[in-house]
Amino acid sequence: MILDFDATPISIHSEKEQAAGHYKGGFGFNPLLASCGREVLAGVLRPGNAGANNAEDHLDVLELALEQLPESALDGEILARSDSAGASHVFASGCRETRIRFSLGYAINQTAREQILALEESAWTPAVNQDGQPREGAWVTELTETINLDSWPQGTRLICRRERPHPGAQLSFTDLDGHRFQCFITDQDDRDIAALEAMHRQHAEVEDRVKTLKASGAGHLPFQAFQPNAAWFELALLAHDITVWTQQLLLDGEHAISEPKRLRYRILHVAWQITRHARRTTLHLPADWPWAAAILRAFRRLDALPRLRLRAQPTPAPPSSTEPDPAAQHCPKHGQQPTTSAKAPPANPSTHEPARTTATSQRTHPKPSDTSP
Repeated sequence: MILDFDATPISIHSEKEQAAGHYKGGFGFNPLLASCGREVLAGVLRPGNAGANNAEDHLDVLELALEQLPESALDGEILARSDSAGASHVFASGCRETRIRFSLGYAINQTAREQILALEESAWTPAVNQDGQPREGAWVTELTETINLDSWPQGTRLICRRERPHPGAQLSFTDLDGHRFQCFITDQDDRDIAALEAMHRQHAEVEDRVKTLKASGAGHLPFQAFQPNAAWFELALLAHDITVWTQQLLLDGEHAISEPKRLRYRILHVAWQITRHARRTTLHLPADWPWAAAILRAFRRLDALPRLRLRAQPTPAPPSSTEPDPAAQHCPKHGQQPTTSAKAPPANPSTHEPARTTATSQRTHPKPSDTSP
């Protein structure tokens, strides 16, 4: 179970509460996220000037993310993965206290650079791709014995990657001999450093989560006050995860991995018609819609999923006349007790199951007086 941490700036163009300049030079907010695969487990909206390497924020998001995992996942091995912004002694120690492994980017300082350049060519071993095959133009080595890591938790290792930049990439003044160097620290005990480096390199996939999250509403915070914007950010997290779950359960092919903008155009922007008859709801789709078959398959899979049996909630007894209800308060505006409305009965009292929905595909021909499909 791998938890990826990443901070991403959200730029705005008006004055909002707690908006400030962020580390990338813009103005807005700087939320911190924790994702697992395609699902975003937790996220907190932070002021724009919040540090990307704030250890306390990383620990708070880690706690929120762990609360989202099932108990079976907590019994297995968990890896916290981040870029160099998450490489703090406090965060690494917090992972150790909760028995979580870590794989964190490591900023190369002058001492590390001198040790890297002093290595013999035989110290480097070929790096590998995600499929385990050798990666052309890339090598890895371990610097644990040459760099002092006493300030980090016991068992911390330092691994370095050397790679030739792709054609057209601009080198910085720290890239010597035509190579680019990247380091990370980890407390994993696997002796295959090439496999550990390939696993750490997968952290780049978190950028896709950030992109789809912003497309789900997190990139536009509409309110002036901070707390309503934080609530909007939580709703965007929910919308993102519901979209991911829908894709994994109901869609296949390119639609299973499509970004929200393309998914909305192909799945939602279709002229459909809904009819209800005999407690049965039918969705009619135009047969000439290019993705009508994908929508039909999605509805059939939805219909085949196990359905939750809703249990009728017991109606709470009215408060006794001798004992006042502690939840009932006088309305400060009108000076009277608030009224409560009774819950509506379930749609199907006999089985407590919602009515099923079917989907059909048909050709629609507009009438001469009606241009709608």
